[in-house]
Amino acid sequence: MVNGVVIETAEGTPQGGPLSPLLANILLDDLDKELEKRGHKFVRYADDCAP
Repeated sequence: MVNGVVIETAEGTPQGGPLSPLLANILLDDLDKELEKRGHKFVRYADDCAP
């Protein structure tokens, strides 16, 4: 959305797509390790699930 106007793109992974959680976990793994190394306490969680 740009200035309140929805713009369709052909890039990226669709939100809610079956590949999205896997790609997020791959991408965020390094971030999790870095935060742990710096001593930060955190929890990463998903806010939805599919039956």
